[in-house]
Amino acid sequence: MRQDHLVTATQLSRDDIEAVLDRARAVAADPAAYADRHAGRVLALCFFEPSTRTRMSFDSAAKRLGMN
Repeated sequence: MRQDHLVTATQLSRDDIEAVLDRARAVAADPAAYADRHAGRVLALCFFEPSTRTRMSFDSAAKRLGMN
């Protein structure tokens, strides 16, 4: 799955999706182990429809991983 940009889910294979779900389970089981894992990185969140709840949840998740 190593790509610079992920635009659509069709770019992902079944193995890619399973790897993402496995990682999500690992993070959920031990969030402290993943805190600040991506410190210093920048994440761009692009939403095409206004949704404060969605935007805020993605933003807070990125901040918990140490991103700006």
